[in-house]
Amino acid sequence: MKMLFKSNLRIVISIVFIISAKNICAHNLNQDLEKLTHSIQRKYSFSSVTLSLSIPNQNKELNFFSGSKSLSDKEKSNKKSLYKIGSITKTYTAALIYNLIQQNKLSLNDKISTILPEYSLWKNVRIKNLLDNTSGIEDYINSKNWWDNFFDNPSKVWQKEELIQIAYQEPLLFHPGEKWGYANTNYVLLGSIIEKVNNEKNEASFTQLFSENNLKNSYFIPSIKDPLIVKNAVHGYDGQKDLSELNSSWGQTVRRNVRQSYR
Repeated sequence: MKMLFKSNLRIVISIVFIISAKNICAHNLNQDLEKLTHSIQRKYSFSSVTLSLSIPNQNKELNFFSGSKSLSDKEKSNKKSLYKIGSITKTYTAALIYNLIQQNKLSLNDKISTILPEYSLWKNVRIKNLLDNTSGIEDYINSKNWWDNFFDNPSKVWQKEELIQIAYQEPLLFHPGEKWGYANTNYVLLGSIIEKVNNEKNEASFTQLFSENNLKNSYFIPSIKDPLIVKNAVHGYDGQKDLSELNSSWGQTVRRNVRQSYR
């Protein structure tokens, strides 16, 4: 994970450096960014890379594509290509929570046990602790044998309650607000709170959020039934293993979005 973070950081720095060094109006900016996109795709053996930029003070976007949808499908990536956005999903989940706060349906200081009384052992954990990962709640993916069980049952449909229960069996790692500790469980709990307060499935809440913000090419995975959307999904890999074959329900409101990078 650290190596991947460093690689991504180098990519971002490279893009910023090129744009700064060339001056936004330089004639060969497009050519340089196209070369960079192809270089990144080859260097890190990604199946596909899409780079989209908005140019300051210029009403236009630059879009570059390299690679194909999968290692077995040679169809080139393009403006219709869809990418899973992983934990960026948490940003949307947080936005839904803040919408509820603005509507006076929630408060940052609300204790989660007042909304989800079934988790009384976490009675001192507040919504703000879930949002900023200071709850002390264990991450369910750190539980014993999680990854072995996950890969042994790639098609298993995980329920939110099932994932939360894994963490609920573990003691708090620290008192809420005392420290910081990244945990996917926090955002699964926030998803449960959103459903409880809105009295609707998260699919509907996410779809409304996308619509309100003109995110026309963003989707919450449970809503993807259209074969054209499935067809345009770019596959992700761990080595040669196609991770797209894994059921994504384990991500819930943590990492369950698909977003088209081209707008």
